[in-house]
Amino acid sequence: MNQDLQTVRATVEQTLQNNQKARNNDTYLTLLVLEKLGYAKYNYTHDYYQITIGQKELQEMPALESIRRTRQKLQQQGKYPATPKTKQHRKQEEQKIRQKMQEK
Repeated sequence: MNQDLQTVRATVEQTLQNNQKARNNDTYLTLLVLEKLGYAKYNYTHDYYQITIGQKELQEMPALESIRRTRQKLQQQGKYPATPKTKQHRKQEEQKIRQKMQEK
C-alpha cells in the first residue's frame, strides 16, 4: 500500500481514457492498472493474466479498493462514463445495498 496515490490515480485515469471496457468492469480495470504498475503480466500465448504477489508486492502495491474508488470518483465528476447499461446496473446494486442496510 505504499504505491503513491497520485500514481494510482494517473494510471487509473489513463486506463479509463483509453479503454471503454475498463469503464464498465472494475475487475478488468484492476488487472490493467496492476499490469501498468508492474504487478501483473498478460500472457498473450495463452490469453490470461498472471499475478504473482510476494511479500514485497503486498507491501508496495496499491489497495485494490483504491483503484475502484478512483474510477468511481472520476465517473462521478463526469469523466470517462460507463455505458448506460452499466450505470443502470450499478444504480440498482446501490439501491439493493441501501435497502438491506435500512432493514437492519
